[in-house]
Amino acid sequence: MLNTKKHFEIEADVHLFDPSKGRKSYIATGYRPHIYFGYSDLSALHSSDCIISLIHKQQLFPGENATVLISVLKYSHLTNLLKKNVRIQIKEGARIIGEGKIVKRIGEMETC
Repeated sequence: MLNTKKHFEIEADVHLFDPSKGRKSYIATGYRPHIYFGYSDLSALHSSDCIISLIHKQQLFPGENATVLISVLKYSHLTNLLKKNVRIQIKEGARIIGEGKIVKRIGEMETC
């Protein structure tokens, strides 16, 4: 019997901050940041662990922009925020290393 888990996929346009504000090195497909959806005083309630997949690049360097696929691993508390034009923040610990916005809602997917 297969153990299937569900995740939610969105496409987003993101910008990594330059090294003075964010990361010093590039990210690649498989990168697992913490992403905050929507900006509010309750942002801690609007976050999840995610996996980023680059769409038309192999590496995304600080200071660059890209369209990415984001797999949201824990999303039941975020369903109303996983929609087009919602702003996102990409974080490593307490440091914000990038930002962007959702451009496409793909939907719930199963992973084996």
